[in-house]
Amino acid sequence: MADSTSPSILLVAAPGERRERAAAVLGELEDVTCVDDMRAALEELSFARPPLAVIDGSLSDDAIAWIVGALRDPDRALIWVSEIRPPLFECGVFVQIPIACGEKALALAAQRLLDFQRLKLENEQQRHRVERYDHVMRVVSEVRRDIGSPLTSLLAETELMLEDAGQLTEEQRHSLSTMQSMSQRIRELMKRLQDMTLDT
Repeated sequence: MADSTSPSILLVAAPGERRERAAAVLGELEDVTCVDDMRAALEELSFARPPLAVIDGSLSDDAIAWIVGALRDPDRALIWVSEIRPPLFECGVFVQIPIACGEKALALAAQRLLDFQRLKLENEQQRHRVERYDHVMRVVSEVRRDIGSPLTSLLAETELMLEDAGQLTEEQRHSLSTMQSMSQRIRELMKRLQDMTLDT
């Protein structure tokens, strides 16, 4: 969503009583920034990406399309219209609230869109966490495979050399025993990694 310094709702409407009423009911939901026209809206959107733009339907279809394009997500646009305008469907704007329904209907639609945007953000964050986790598990699996074969060879060679311990000095036997115990420890760690990747 928006950070604490950017508005949560951008209200694009000419100054007047209708804008003031809309700003009042929307202000009960989130912070609202009011701008008068398309140019001011585009300027505001160049600095911040509010999760929702409420656009007065008195603007032209082209002006609305430009604002929706600047939002980069038509799901973040709510148009407050005197009557439903099918041409706006072409730019992806499906939420059009008739002015006759009143400010409470506008506020309810805005709340639903804000909730939808929050859920969308949470889902995106969850998807990123799952992707990161999957990546880590793939790396763990690759490391386990890459270490497994050389480790098995190292353990086998160490055991063979320890079988001929009679021909080795005490220092050599100690070194081989240390290598064997460290290799077995690594094998146990690799087993735990394998179990972890199998559990997921």
